[in-house]
Amino acid sequence: MARSILFYTDSRTLGGAEHALLMLAEALDRGSWQPTLLLEEAPGAERLAERAEATGLTVRWIEPLPLGASGARRLPAAARFVRGERPDVFHAHLSWPLAAKYGLATACETAM
Repeated sequence: MARSILFYTDSRTLGGAEHALLMLAEALDRGSWQPTLLLEEAPGAERLAERAEATGLTVRWIEPLPLGASGARRLPAAARFVRGERPDVFHAHLSWPLAAKYGLATACETAM
């Protein structure tokens, strides 16, 4: 039985970090791993989603988790989503020092 891995990025571009994420996911043995990419519903993320789907990844969407109070208020819903997915591995991909801050908090909340 394949183990699930939930890749997360809050990126809205298709740059170096995102290409690295896609190369990593694409190189996984699909007999052992079932990868899914979790993206925030935000302008610009569609291009990354299209590229991910072209490599065979399933793409799932959540509401954006912007820095600040509005993103923090959405953490419980994001945590419920991740908990419902029950991934064996949660891999947050960072493109800058504060990137994926709330995604990591979501994963920590889910692990408790």
